[in-house]
Amino acid sequence: MAVADDSPSDVARILISSQRSPMTYLSTAKRHLQQHGSVHITALGTALSSLVTLSEVLKNSKLVDEVKLTTCLEHFKDEFSDRQKPKMDIMLTKSAAFDEIMAEEAKKQNDHAGADPQ
Repeated sequence: MAVADDSPSDVARILISSQRSPMTYLSTAKRHLQQHGSVHITALGTALSSLVTLSEVLKNSKLVDEVKLTTCLEHFKDEFSDRQKPKMDIMLTKSAAFDEIMAEEAKKQNDHAGADPQ
């Protein structure tokens, strides 16, 4: 589930789940980039591949620049077991071409919305 974290640094945070397609987070990431200028995406365990996919789609579309990538092992301990899961955080910021690309996408959507169905 995507969650925005309005921290003092004004960076939005998206928590990636392995239960959803990486593409479901694409519009959320774009919206947070427009509002905040940067987005911090995080995943744990099996959701890492979705995180990497989302990041690569945004980078290959020339919408973002990768600022920071961190990895670690998160420790989970309860009364029955002591487990570790890999965790990855990626900080992305708007690229120089972000606003231009988003304006082109908005224009295409408006052109399609205004077209008469035949």
